[in-house]
Amino acid sequence: MKTILTTACLLLTCSLLMAQKNYASLNTIWNYEGNDFNCNGNHKHYRVVDEILIDDKNCFIIGFYAVSDDPIDFFPIGGSLIVWENERKVYFYQNNGFYLMYDFGLEVGDTIVHYDPINLPGFSLNFYDASTVEPVKYESEITEISTIEISGIEKKLFRTEMIFTQDYSGCKEMGYVIEDIGTMGMGLLGESCFYVAKGCFGNLQCYKNDSLLYNSEFLPQTPNPACELITSSKELQIENEILISPNPFDSYINIKTSIQIQNINIYTLDLSLLGTWKSDKQIDLSSIGSGILVVEIVTIDGRRYYRKIVKV
Repeated sequence: MKTILTTACLLLTCSLLMAQKNYASLNTIWNYEGNDFNCNGNHKHYRVVDEILIDDKNCFIIGFYAVSDDPIDFFPIGGSLIVWENERKVYFYQNNGFYLMYDFGLEVGDTIVHYDPINLPGFSLNFYDASTVEPVKYESEITEISTIEISGIEKKLFRTEMIFTQDYSGCKEMGYVIEDIGTMGMGLLGESCFYVAKGCFGNLQCYKNDSLLYNSEFLPQTPNPACELITSSKELQIENEILISPNPFDSYINIKTSIQIQNINIYTLDLSLLGTWKSDKQIDLSSIGSGILVVEIVTIDGRRYYRKIVKV
């Protein structure tokens, strides 16, 4: 009996470890500095803003923000990226499917087939023409693995090289990748190869989750100020003041908030727009089919906040 219980405990421990989310959990933050031709700063801020269940998979929603210098502030740009982590692999969700972003279980000499999302400003690395309707496939080889210590925890540092083929309609480099954090390039999914050899270039500036805090030793000419101020208490307070009920709902949702709303956008999980409402506090969604929806609340000063709702 003791052996059986011990084995059961070990299996339970393993299953819990496998289910642990190392890459993205609520309030995980990545701050990058992108390429800027005029060296005025291209500060990028990515943050996990919510979690959502898709096909019985526990996923997380990452929002993208531009950051101003003085005063330091965050301005939501474009849409959001839904990610799911399983067995050391990270996927993003688009067009009703999951596409590989990272595989942290690779060894030297392995090849990773990864994808670039389309039509997502701040996330897509290349501009694709109208004929591109699915995430674009790329391949990279793991050429070297070393280690880096972050918050007292040893993490793998992968060096990758892109494998060029005639099938590619763009160019995506992952460069150096930190285990459970991602690329050290100029954006959440890497960087395009098509930058001009002029201007200022950046990298991953800092990263924070519940257990790790990473600050890069390599500061670009225009460092990201968000590493000094991750988020403001005012913005956190505003997010907490947004209440949508009932949830789950049948026909109507009510939005209760003290902030001034410019419009409300409601999307399907693949970010197809279902409709836009102008400052309505009660929204009739009786004609929409059941499932999980994403509500985007746009304030009069241009901020965007996201909530998930369930239509039964």
